[in-house]
Amino acid sequence: MRFAADKVNLDEDWDDEVLEVVVVGSEGALTRSLSFQRSLHDPDEQEIQLGWDTYSVSMEDGKTDYGCLSEVQLSGGRLTLNFLPDVAESLGWPEVVEVDLRVSEEEIAEMATVLRSILEWGRRDSVPRISGI
Repeated sequence: MRFAADKVNLDEDWDDEVLEVVVVGSEGALTRSLSFQRSLHDPDEQEIQLGWDTYSVSMEDGKTDYGCLSEVQLSGGRLTLNFLPDVAESLGWPEVVEVDLRVSEEEIAEMATVLRSILEWGRRDSVPRISGI
């Protein structure tokens, strides 16, 4: 799947205790979005047992998974996400999502900084390969 994103939202929400990056755009007539989140607090025992001690990714369909990326690349204004095959299959997501970021270079740079901090948070074994960020 590939879509163009004309909005990037960054949010540090202390009420919900999450750091979030959201990219929103379209693929033809469809609205597409991806949300990347991590907690702003250290995980507790229940979160660790549930596997919530890492970042999460949600799509516009509302489905969410934790630690679900194998690789993330930012190059030339394109964000490429490679999902773990078993996750993609179980959630009905494509294995590769490409997002053409149609926002300013400053917004891309800010997004990259926050996105890296989200993806590197939590369990070490769930951190994807990251390049260009």
